[in-house]
Amino acid sequence: SRDHAGAQAIFDPQSDDDLNDLLRRWGLRAGDGVLVDMQDRLAQGDLSTLMVRPFTHHKITQDFPYTVLFPVSRHVTFDDEDEGAVAAWDFVPLARTSARSWAETDMESLRTRVVSFNTGQDVRGPLTIAGALEPRQAKKEAPEEVPQGAAIVVIGNSAFASNAYVNFSGNMDFLLHAVSWLAQERDLISITPKEPAFRPFMPNPAQERLLLYVQVLLLPTMTFLLGVVMWRRRRRL
Repeated sequence: SRDHAGAQAIFDPQSDDDLNDLLRRWGLRAGDGVLVDMQDRLAQGDLSTLMVRPFTHHKITQDFPYTVLFPVSRHVTFDDEDEGAVAAWDFVPLARTSARSWAETDMESLRTRVVSFNTGQDVRGPLTIAGALEPRQAKKEAPEEVPQGAAIVVIGNSAFASNAYVNFSGNMDFLLHAVSWLAQERDLISITPKEPAFRPFMPNPAQERLLLYVQVLLLPTMTFLLGVVMWRRRRRL
């Protein structure tokens, strides 16, 4: 239908399916390598298991309060030098990595967990994990090949929507928001009610270090010093 066309592309790193030929018509490209983030990841776990908290302003992520877990992802880019794509489409990054991230191209270093950024080989972050594409609103005469109401969501990770991860924090909401936006059912974009359940706190590396310092070092030290002070006061009585 020329009145509405919505599409969602979800893909993973190291995939045998090269979607770049398909994505190129919209000015999109799937980046090489696996995203590594030294800041926004799952505590001291896998370096490529990313926990994305900050989101850009878009109807899909508006008032989005949860963290989305993206295990083993690749980045997506929009070609700003493609005049045809820039004239026809508006690209909005939905989820990005932190400034302490990069696209790691050495798969052996990921397996050994000894990674470092290699200039000229890896791609420095912040990098886009998910983005939304729609016709430029300001353009009065859209190209004929762009249907009215067309929309595309591209995500460099498919595992976040699998059975193993879909119930994690905001994964389900993020997926449903994207599908509702593509279907132009914008009134359905809302945070789904959460059933009462045990939801463990998943800290990132910085939060984990803070908990270590407070619980293992600071509190025991304060308790010990307080005990010494009380003991000395009792001896003086």
